[in-house]
Amino acid sequence: MSAANSAAAGAILLLHAWSFIAVPPLQLNVVATATALVFLGASRSLKLLKEPPGRAGAKSAAAPREETVCLTARDAATFPLVGSVALCGCYAMIKIFGKALLNTLLLAYFVCLGLVAVETAAESAFLKGKQTPRFGKVIKLWKPAAWVFEQAALDLRVSGPQAACWACAVAAVAAYAATRFWMLNNLIATCLCVSGLEMVSVGSFRNAAVLLCGLFVYDITWVFGTDVMVTVAKGIDGPIKLLFRRELKPDDDPSKAFSMLGLGDIVVPGLFVALILRFDATRAGARRGAEVGDFASPVFLAVLASYAGGLVLTLYIMTVFDAAQPALLYLVPATLLTSLLVAACRGEASTLAAFSEEEENDAPPSAGPGKSNGGATTPRRSPRLAAKSPSKEN
Repeated sequence: MSAANSAAAGAILLLHAWSFIAVPPLQLNVVATATALVFLGASRSLKLLKEPPGRAGAKSAAAPREETVCLTARDAATFPLVGSVALCGCYAMIKIFGKALLNTLLLAYFVCLGLVAVETAAESAFLKGKQTPRFGKVIKLWKPAAWVFEQAALDLRVSGPQAACWACAVAAVAAYAATRFWMLNNLIATCLCVSGLEMVSVGSFRNAAVLLCGLFVYDITWVFGTDVMVTVAKGIDGPIKLLFRRELKPDDDPSKAFSMLGLGDIVVPGLFVALILRFDATRAGARRGAEVGDFASPVFLAVLASYAGGLVLTLYIMTVFDAAQPALLYLVPATLLTSLLVAACRGEASTLAAFSEEEENDAPPSAGPGKSNGGATTPRRSPRLAAKSPSKEN
C-alpha cells in the first residue's frame, strides 16, 4: 500500500477510534471519511488502466487487469430509472409490511455481499497479492447457475492466509448480523465502497456525465418532491450508509445519536473521480499498477477537492435549513464542472470529453488513446466480466 493510501486508511481508522471515545466534529468526520474513501477507491482503480499501445510485455503480464464491470451508455442512461423502481419498491414494502420484513431480506443480501467485500479488503491489506499454495477444488456449476453467475465453475480453492481472511470476514459479518453495531456497519459499508470503486468502470466521460446528470435529477426528485428517499433511508437498517456519531449517550431519542451518509453519495461521484484519475494516468503514460504520486494528476486532485467542497456545502445547507439535503445536488455540479474547467485550462477539454475505457469492436490500429474513432465506437460488456476464468492462477 502506498504512503497516500496508508494515510487515507489511517485517517478513517483514527476518526472511528475518536468516535468510539468522544464525538468528533460532524463536518470534519463526514468530509474526511468520505473523501478518504473516494481517494482509496480511485487509487485502487488504477489496476483497470489499459496498457498504452506497444507497451504490452512481461511487466504488464505480471499485473493482469482485474475482473470488472464496465458500464455502457445504456446502463448509464437507465440506471436512475432502475434505481427509482427499486426505491419505490422498498418504500412500498415499508408502508405495507413494515420495515422489519424489508430489513430481514436486506440483511440476508448484505451478509453475502459484505462477506465477499470484507474478505477481499482483508486479503488486499494483508496478503498484498502474494501467491501461496491453495487447497480445495473447483466445482462445475449447473447450467442455470452458470448463466446467472456468468462463469462455468466455482473455484473453492483457498490458501492458509486466504482461509484466515475468510474467517475474519465471517466473524465480522456474523457479529454485525447479531448486534447491528454501528462500527461493524461502517466496516462493511467501507469495504463495499472501496470494492465498488475499484471494480466498476463507468466506461467513458460521456457515460459518466449521463449517469451523474440522471442521478442529479433522481436525488432532487425523491428528496425534495416526496418523502420516499428519507423514509427508505431511515427505515433501512443495513450497511447502505455510513453512520457518524453525534451523541455518546442520547437521552431522549436514540435515533439522534447518529447522522448518516448514503453510500450512493460516495460511490456515484467516486466512480467519476476514479475515471478522472485514470484519465490523468493515461495522459501521463502511466502503466497498470501505478500508484497516485507516480504521475502528475492535476485534474484528479482538483476534482477530489471539489468533491470535499461539495460535501462541506451540503452539510452547511443541511445545518442552516435543518432538513435533509440531496447531496448529489451539490456534488454533481462540483465534480463535473471542475473537471471540465481544469481540463479546459490545460487545453485538454476535448480529450477529456472523448476519453473512453469501453472496448471497441474492429477499432483501427491508428485509433489512439482518448479518440473515439469518429464517434463510431461499439460499446460492449468488458471481456474481463464476460470471459471470467474459474480461478486465479497460482
